[in-house]
Amino acid sequence: MLKRGFVEHVQQTLARYNIDPSFIEFEVTESSIIQYEEHVKKVMDELKKFGVTFALDDFGTGFSSLSHLKDFEFNTLKIDKTFIQHATDKGKQQDITKSILYLAHALNMKVIAEGVETKEQLAFLQKHKCSFIQGYIVSQPDSHQKIAEYLKKRFL
Repeated sequence: MLKRGFVEHVQQTLARYNIDPSFIEFEVTESSIIQYEEHVKKVMDELKKFGVTFALDDFGTGFSSLSHLKDFEFNTLKIDKTFIQHATDKGKQQDITKSILYLAHALNMKVIAEGVETKEQLAFLQKHKCSFIQGYIVSQPDSHQKIAEYLKKRFL
């Protein structure tokens, strides 16, 4: 997103392969916003005109997460795994995770919980209406070849 000509490259790729832009979601880290705020906002605004969506990645690990939610239009919020690892612990950590989920829902955002590893974490997230999950409970990271094979078997 930070490279010159990125917007044009995305436009050309979408046109060349006849891809519906609503199928494309770019993840933006809080650190990239902190370092390149004006540029990131400009690129996001240009790509949103074409229907591309954006996720705020690693939410909760940066210095000004709430201002990013106010100043940028994200479609999805990805809760950092550090919150998920202790989401089932009673106390402050659980309350913070619940609050993040509530905040995202109030802003009409999809929510992705990163680093889900246990059935207890999954049950907690389901109870609190988390939209999507990522983590070892679903699958460990795999090579692009294995993923391509899986998709071919499943969808072709």
